[in-house]
Amino acid sequence: MEALGARLGMWGLNQAVAGVEQLGAPVDDELGAGEISIHSDLLVHGSEANRSDRRRCGLTLRYCPAEVRAELGWNAKGVIVSGNGRAGHWENPPRPEGD
Repeated sequence: MEALGARLGMWGLNQAVAGVEQLGAPVDDELGAGEISIHSDLLVHGSEANRSDRRRCGLTLRYCPAEVRAELGWNAKGVIVSGNGRAGHWENPPRPEGD
């Protein structure tokens, strides 16, 4: 797992895709304040540094059947939204009681 962490960099930043030029010409999609981009996490994407004094945030949602097995500790964060996790792989943390 250490090799994977080193390859991805801290928090998965600074990634590079070998042969990316074979995927076609890049397309700019500049977003204004308050706008969002909804896309597959398989889409090769990135952004320049945030030079504003406002924060930039991202939210990733992944849906999968309860039978899927996750690595890298993702199963500790998984929330069962439908059905059940009888196998006990997903920890399904309780809902927060407040904000």
